[in-house]
Amino acid sequence: GNAKPSELSDWIPTSGFDIYVIGCQESSWNTEKRNLPAADLFSVVQSHFSRASEVPVTIATVTLWDIKMIVLVRSQLAPLVKDLEMVHESCGLGKVLGNKGAVATSFSIKETSFCFITSHLAARASRVNQRNSNVRDIVRGMRLGNKRLELTQQFHYLFWLGDLNYRINISRDKAIQYIKDGNLQILREYDQLRHQMKMGKVFCGFYEGELVFNPTYRYERGSREFSNKKNQTPSYCDRVLYRTMPQALLTQHSYTSVNSITTSDHSPISATFSARYIKEIGGPLSSQDDLGVHGYRPAAPVGPVESLKTKFRSGSSQFYTPTTSAVSVITPSFVILLSELEILKIHPLKHRVDGSADPYLRFIPSFETDKVHETNHKKRNLDPKWTNSESPLITYSGTLNQLRAQHLSVLCLDLGLRGEEDLLGTCAIPLSIGVSENPVPFRTLLTRQTRRVGAFFGKIQVVEFSKHSSGSVFETRTRPESKSEVVPPKRSSSFSEVSRTNDEELSKLKKLEEEQNRMNGEESDDEESEDDEDESNKLKGKCVITIKNENETTSY
Repeated sequence: GNAKPSELSDWIPTSGFDIYVIGCQESSWNTEKRNLPAADLFSVVQSHFSRASEVPVTIATVTLWDIKMIVLVRSQLAPLVKDLEMVHESCGLGKVLGNKGAVATSFSIKETSFCFITSHLAARASRVNQRNSNVRDIVRGMRLGNKRLELTQQFHYLFWLGDLNYRINISRDKAIQYIKDGNLQILREYDQLRHQMKMGKVFCGFYEGELVFNPTYRYERGSREFSNKKNQTPSYCDRVLYRTMPQALLTQHSYTSVNSITTSDHSPISATFSARYIKEIGGPLSSQDDLGVHGYRPAAPVGPVESLKTKFRSGSSQFYTPTTSAVSVITPSFVILLSELEILKIHPLKHRVDGSADPYLRFIPSFETDKVHETNHKKRNLDPKWTNSESPLITYSGTLNQLRAQHLSVLCLDLGLRGEEDLLGTCAIPLSIGVSENPVPFRTLLTRQTRRVGAFFGKIQVVEFSKHSSGSVFETRTRPESKSEVVPPKRSSSFSEVSRTNDEELSKLKKLEEEQNRMNGEESDDEESEDDEDESNKLKGKCVITIKNENETTSY
């Protein structure tokens, strides 16, 4: 904001965590007449940590106008950080001005990868579609890690924090009365972001903790009394969202706002997490590896699970993957069999004047990102199916425990009218669900720039290479499938977690998908140009992240 907070202790702890990520928007205050405001913000944060018994190491600072992020890690972890990368994307006027947009940082600690994005999206209650468009522009424009993949589909842990600017769709007077009555549940029901996520319009596959605190905007500076300027409804503008890859496990412990910092018309927010650390390839599986993520049974990580605490507060290197040379001499080898692949109601791209698509699938294994495996394309088909003979065979050299920690990145591409390829949607399939005597049905949602664009179905089976070569695998594939499989309930149709399923569940999901496609067709999602706004400056802290290894005896 336009004034420096006197104390950050209520917002940013100085101990107890391993990674801290602080993101701010409209942070323009400066002691030298707005000269180098980022330097002031970063120096204040570093000064705050200088009082700690163990001072963390700053590994990244990134700035886009008044959107800023600083990342610090515990000093013992700093030597283990690799693949550090930073990027920014403008979404302001003409997609050039940086008053709206995002900055991002990605890195790995050993084999566990992280990506953090802090953004400032379009303001005003009526600009829901423009905010959704901002998110798509950010994901489309930011290229981190493996440049062939969207950043939402490659990092073990991805966090999106900032002033997302989604509003509450009720009158100001009603909202204030509900807040006074402590009836926050009704406010959440009118929250634009949750509605858009439920419809699959934006942030498909992301989760958010429960909103149990008061709206974070708009307050009078110097107090926490709601402002009546422009008659704006108090809203949850400031958020922390997250998503994980299938083999990762994340637990959220807290999600709250900080009312003691009053220099802005926003209240800063914070969230704390524990993240499962994916240990070096080759470690034995522990009993904890049978745990699922968000109630599902996704891939289990390799190695003894070490608990990591992550603390968030809102306010060109290559992505690491195991190299084939590292496991090429390890036996036994496995074949990954994909069958009965099908996409339901893929959304065509706007530039296809025929309203159709020529889709095909590209599979990029996490263990060899330099190789791709593809199906043939289906001409002018929005509900394509591929036979077993059209599905690629993918081989893996390594142990079964190593394989359980891997996944397939799936890209659905459109072979354009002139032979070019365009992305239709993407998802990730954990290989652990295919470790079975029989082919295992799976389901997941396809997304493009966080928007739901279709549903992907199929079967997967991981078999030993020797059985596949001898032909015995085909006998296994014809056995009756077990009817004892229990499918956990889906949290929300907007989340694209992979899970096992059966024929009855597939039928229900297809009907749900068709119904939601019809509902999506009723709402326009036009991209608007944004007018430059005359808003007062404010410091809005969005998130600080830390990761702590609770097992201090573990060697890295």
